Amino acid sequence: LFPDFRSRRRDEADLIDSEFLKCDRLFDIFFVLDESQSVGITAFERAKDLIVSFIKKFENRNSRVGVITYSNKAVVVHDLDYLTNSDKIIEDIKKHKYEGSYTRTGNAMTTGIDLILKQKRPESEGISYKMFVITDGVADDDVKVPAQRARDNKIVVNAIGIGDAIKRSGLVDIAYDEAHIINFTNYEQLQCNVDRMIAESCVQAKMIDLEVPVTSVLKPENHDYFSFELEKTEGLIVKIKKENTDLPMKIFASVHDPNPDSIAQEVKNSGLKTHEEVLTISY
Repeated sequence: LFPDFRSRRRDEADLIDSEFLKCDRLFDIFFVLDESQSVGITAFERAKDLIVSFIKKFENRNSRVGVITYSNKAVVVHDLDYLTNSDKIIEDIKKHKYEGSYTRTGNAMTTGIDLILKQKRPESEGISYKMFVITDGVADDDVKVPAQRARDNKIVVNAIGIGDAIKRSGLVDIAYDEAHIINFTNYEQLQCNVDRMIAESCVQAKMIDLEVPVTSVLKPENHDYFSFELEKTEGLIVKIKKENTDLPMKIFASVHDPNPDSIAQEVKNSGLKTHEEVLTISY
């Protein structure tokens, strides 16, 4: 089974329609954006658009977001601030100019971790802590030490690859594993990347037994997500039974190897209205 997503496909989030992502979890999120020479000004500006789109779309306005840019040094563009103040956060992001110098990714990550830990909210509030490091993976300093420090303090780190020459191994050093890496190489898919980032934050997979029926109580505009580990077979049959037939329901199912570039097959049911339905996936 798939605890903490380490065997989950990197772009699993694109199976989840954006309207499902009504996130009721509270977050403190730092974006750490590379503005070094190797990234280049075009990728840097597109990454700024990505952050702005994320802020505009993220549902829970009681979450906080901060932004750091870096090259030779880390610059706190906007410290952790509630999304109720999103207009000011976006204004500060948009007016920040590209620098283009060395790439001290580890130093910038350390700055973000220090700010998160300094401003941690009471455990009773149930805050989740997250960092999106947006870079080409090329670093002039060590990233493994701050990456480990983030994990030790329960800060989830995602690496988002940008630029024309992404160093994959560098992204893995930042994010710890492939499951926490997102490539942002196609600007035309900006919204899809935003949906993936939100899903990375909001979706929590549940480990379940294939032989035991799963009961899930969903509120309107909410979702549930399950992962299974399967032996190699000729197909998968998913049987869905809905108690309330008056409410439409969207169902997504996929079969894939861990972290492939593409899935074997996916099925999307855009409106489950009957009492029972069966989705069959062959591969």
